[in-house]
Amino acid sequence: MARGLRRPHEAVDYAELVRAYPPAPEYFDATYTESPEAIEHQQLARLQHRATLAYQVPFFRKRWDAAGFHPGDLKSLDDLDSVPFYTVDDIRKSIEEHPPYGDYQSIRPDDAVREPMRIFMSGGTTGKSRPTLYTQWDREVGAILTARALYMQGIRPGDVVVNAWAYSTHNGAFAFDEALYKWLNCVVLTTGTGTGT
Repeated sequence: MARGLRRPHEAVDYAELVRAYPPAPEYFDATYTESPEAIEHQQLARLQHRATLAYQVPFFRKRWDAAGFHPGDLKSLDDLDSVPFYTVDDIRKSIEEHPPYGDYQSIRPDDAVREPMRIFMSGGTTGKSRPTLYTQWDREVGAILTARALYMQGIRPGDVVVNAWAYSTHNGAFAFDEALYKWLNCVVLTTGTGTGT
């Protein structure tokens, strides 16, 4: 391996990923049928973990400190109401004050050698497009969750599926494609704009 270079397949422990986020159809044979208490316990643990990570990001730390909130305050899912919210205008202000990515990201493009990532943009329908950086872990978890939703809608492993999303700077088509191909073993026919026909 080149010094410090971590490729996407090396950036994710796939055994850990599948243990933490079982894909469909396995998810529906086990985790999905757990008791509400067990599911809530796992949700709270994940919420606490994500809040602790978010607190390391300047955008969230500043807002949370100003509101007197700390991730340790999350003792139950009901405490989610106490987390200070933000709006798209807050994100826009973050980008203006810390161009071009804002200070709401937990990673920066400079980290790409050790943390493979992609940048996707919001549509910009209500203002300027906003960037979001996705790590390989983010993309894989998102794809598994999308695959679960698609499975619930009747898509099954091996199906031929038309992906008519537009392949562009928005992540919709890519998330759909990765869920179908990587986690449901579907044959994906890409027909959206942005693909050559």
